[in-house]
Amino acid sequence: MFYHTGITHSFNDQRADIVVDGILQTFYFKFSYQPFKDQDGQITGVFCFANDVTELVLSRQRLAASEESARSAIAAARLGTFDKDLVTGEMFWDARCREMFDIAQEKQVSYEDDFLPGLHPADRERVNSHIVNFAFIKALSDGDYDVEYRAIGAGDKKTRWIRSRGKVFFNDDNHPIRFIGTVFEITDIKLADEKSALLSAIIQSSYDAIISINLHGMIESWNKAAERMFGFTSDEIVGQSILKIIPPEKVEEERQILYGLKNDERLEHFETKRLTKDGKLLDISITVSPIKNDADEIIGLSKIARDITDQKLAEMRKNDFITIASHELKTPLTTIKSYVQLLLAKARAADDAFRIDALSRVEKQANKMSVLIQNFLNNAKLLEGKFDLDVERFNMHELLLEVEHYAKILSPTHQIVLKDCDDVSVVADRDKIAQVMENLVSNAVKYSPVNTTIIIGCKKINGQAQISVTDTGIGIDKKDQGKLFDRFYRVENDKLKNVAGFGIGLYLVAEILRFHDSRILVESTANVGSKFYFNLPISMD
Repeated sequence: MFYHTGITHSFNDQRADIVVDGILQTFYFKFSYQPFKDQDGQITGVFCFANDVTELVLSRQRLAASEESARSAIAAARLGTFDKDLVTGEMFWDARCREMFDIAQEKQVSYEDDFLPGLHPADRERVNSHIVNFAFIKALSDGDYDVEYRAIGAGDKKTRWIRSRGKVFFNDDNHPIRFIGTVFEITDIKLADEKSALLSAIIQSSYDAIISINLHGMIESWNKAAERMFGFTSDEIVGQSILKIIPPEKVEEERQILYGLKNDERLEHFETKRLTKDGKLLDISITVSPIKNDADEIIGLSKIARDITDQKLAEMRKNDFITIASHELKTPLTTIKSYVQLLLAKARAADDAFRIDALSRVEKQANKMSVLIQNFLNNAKLLEGKFDLDVERFNMHELLLEVEHYAKILSPTHQIVLKDCDDVSVVADRDKIAQVMENLVSNAVKYSPVNTTIIIGCKKINGQAQISVTDTGIGIDKKDQGKLFDRFYRVENDKLKNVAGFGIGLYLVAEILRFHDSRILVESTANVGSKFYFNLPISMD
């Protein structure tokens, strides 16, 4: 073809597979074909010039692969890119960059009309000054650009935190001629940092000691309250074993806590003792929770501890006072009851109706006072951990007969009936169970209308004796039933405004039964009545 037309042809980057030293190799050439003419201008041949451009082609291929790799990395990292020609003023934003500023893809963008107005007003002057007065001055920045700012979407008005990094290129006179870089949204990071800073501030300013340890029991964080409470500074204790503040007799307790936390358990308001730096024992209330990583794996535990030493001392003094006062009151009250019973016997013998009525009222109030004093004593013993049981085998039917008889004397305004009671023997503390029944009957009387019936019941169920007290009183709302047995809890109800009490009767019932490995249960309907009941093991001897 070249021979007949005489037209010069060139071919660039033509691949040629050539065997060199017995190995097939790929080369790239630039070919140029030109006609060779004689003196008459006739084509007598063709010149072929070939230049080996293999290295140039391979370099371009590597560059293209590198650029594609960079584009893929930018896309994967959710980076946006920008490119501004500082000579012509033309600016290019890619799709991701436009997305962050909520700018339409087809819109021509500019620094003055889109970038600066898209910055948060509080950041606009700072960012513009950083670019113009720092990044664009080679002597100051060497062209490096790295800044964080808030952008407000042009359309959606959404605020986004952005980190922008780039490079400014200069001409021979050190004038900026091109500005390129990337933008990356860091809103989630900023919000996480803000939450972390807030949490850190709360932890450091907390009145409670907040400590974190890893699964090996090594302390990893220790706030200011912990320093004040235990005497160790953060530098002294972080990295040390938590056993440093645990008394020897509580070491096994700590091991059990760690074991429980590994099984995702949580301990709330657990009271124990801990050691200070100078060896002083503190009473503390502690809450322990697991710490988890993003994969929901337990990696440690946090402890929130409150020093309750002074509170414990105050409670001890109060309980000591109640105990002493109750004992001091019991002696004269016993004397009063004895004389009242003596005078009442003489009045009955003389058939003196007035004195019988007056002295019966006195005896009733004295008996109520005796029960109240006993309740206070039991409460004080429970709080001090000195509540002991005198367990024996006794006939429950006989005890309930006594309770019925005593209740009829104290509460003549109600019908007290012992019903369906099997003749069974149980193993328990007779006096304490008597107190339970007296409290339950007294409670039923207080919350039942006059002339209604209170039923004391006892029956066998699956080798247990179920003892119950049933009334037809005002009943208990569902919302109150779970709190009935809390110390000093009283139901708020307009019908109960004139009912006296301290809210410890049912608490003592629950605690006495807890010491018997039993529990008090309640079934109640508002304005219908209530049934309180519990189980005790039947003695088979």
